[in-house]
Amino acid sequence: MPNVPLGVKRFPVMVTDVDGTLLNSKGELSPFTRKTLGQYIDWGGRIILATGKLYASIEGACQELSLKDWQITGNGAVLVDPTTGKKQVSSCLGALEVKHIETILNERQVPFVYYQPETILYRKGLLSPKYVKILHKFGEDYVKPIKADFSENVTDVIKILSFVANVAELEIEKELRKMISQACPGIRVIRTTSRYLEYMNRDVSKIHGLERILGELGVGIELVVAFGDEENDIEILKSAGIGVAMENASLRVKRAVSYVTNSNDEDGVARFLSNFIFHGSPDSLSLKEG
Repeated sequence: MPNVPLGVKRFPVMVTDVDGTLLNSKGELSPFTRKTLGQYIDWGGRIILATGKLYASIEGACQELSLKDWQITGNGAVLVDPTTGKKQVSSCLGALEVKHIETILNERQVPFVYYQPETILYRKGLLSPKYVKILHKFGEDYVKPIKADFSENVTDVIKILSFVANVAELEIEKELRKMISQACPGIRVIRTTSRYLEYMNRDVSKIHGLERILGELGVGIELVVAFGDEENDIEILKSAGIGVAMENASLRVKRAVSYVTNSNDEDGVARFLSNFIFHGSPDSLSLKEG
């Protein structure tokens, strides 16, 4: 294809987190971001969204951008083909692990929900409306109550999400990480926003989902430009050819990368693409160190 920028040839795949990264604080794609990503696609670039949310919450963005490749949802537990809606579920929590996690969270009076591939469930009477509203704010509208009986099994759980603010409840977070790691060695605990701690199988992550997609595409991860803002993005950011943190990213994320772009409310993803991938010199497009 003639007149394709060198940066797009060198980095033909872009993977980006959604909330706090690609979307602004209103949960929208800005006109500039939409236009810039459209240019990247027109020049042959492929865009993969990598989110902890369910596909229904990013379906609108996939349609706006006319994405064709598999997308990463549930922090890598579920891959979705946006052209057909077909889903590949890589891993679910075991029944015993679900029991251990919910027991610990219930004893500590930490509110939580269960994620299935297409639905979010919560124990009726044990989750106040304010937490449901938080999920809705991030586009997670498929939230349903179930009987508040912990003897009742919840099946097909891809992850459990708890509401633990990382400032006000730092000590609780440390305690939960320790207790879950001791009770469930096969479970990883990861922070995905300033409000959420999530619990999933250790073989589930955004990078594992990305590796599966790249394997199908026949593209190496060194040809990827990646964007993110939270702990669950770090593995991809460190492995990609270029890893870029948002200005609004956590300090831990910023320390993991070589580049920091503008915030999600300042079109950080689009501005990096435009400035460095579309119009950058070969020198400015050198691979990340380390």
